[in-house]
Amino acid sequence: MKIARLSDRIEALESQLWIGRTPSRGSGNWLAPSPGFIGGFEQLFIRHQHSEPDETTNKSFRSTQRISLGWMNGAGSYVQIRYFDYPSTTFDYDESVEATTFDAEYGGRFKLGNNFAGSLSGGLRFSRYDDQDLDYDDSIGPLLGAEIRSQLSGSFALYGLLRHSIQFGNSPQRSLFSMGEEVPGSYGITDMQVGVEIQRRFQTCGNAPFGFVRCGLETQQWSGMADEDSEDISLIGFSITVGLSR
Repeated sequence: MKIARLSDRIEALESQLWIGRTPSRGSGNWLAPSPGFIGGFEQLFIRHQHSEPDETTNKSFRSTQRISLGWMNGAGSYVQIRYFDYPSTTFDYDESVEATTFDAEYGGRFKLGNNFAGSLSGGLRFSRYDDQDLDYDDSIGPLLGAEIRSQLSGSFALYGLLRHSIQFGNSPQRSLFSMGEEVPGSYGITDMQVGVEIQRRFQTCGNAPFGFVRCGLETQQWSGMADEDSEDISLIGFSITVGLSR
């Protein structure tokens, strides 16, 4: 029993040293967190673009949000839900795009060498998409995600994340001869984000929860969404996130 406790203590100290901080500063312990809620509120400024340049007339960025909420245990495993909505506010019908996702996932953290840590996740994504050609309602598909981070100091980290899903649903036809007839279809959604994170722990103990602020570049690709040649729609912009982690 004493040997087991000693081993746990050594592992916690090694993890603390890897983060590169003393107990009185910096982020929470990435590999040995305290159990509790996690979540974040993201303010995004993004615009959509077509994969064919001559199809894009939209040049304005729009403000929208992404919200996440979950629970993490003391081993770094977690469950989380996430909601994102990109509403169309243009008066040009040919440039009207509305995209919504709702994610439910399970994941866990890991250490990658001496300079990186990360997390892997999997789950389900529910999505909706509407533009001048397609109207996918209540699509569903498997979701995989990964995040890699590198701690620069006790309070600063670089991060990158990637999520991908393949969605399956039905879309009503809008042609003259089959108006309203629903046919099955599929499309892919890829999210990418890279940026910097500033962290601040709420207590001085090693595995206390910490608040963070992130600033990052945001991109999404919705593949096979428009026109008869399966044109892609991409979202590009930046995000500011305020959240709680452990």
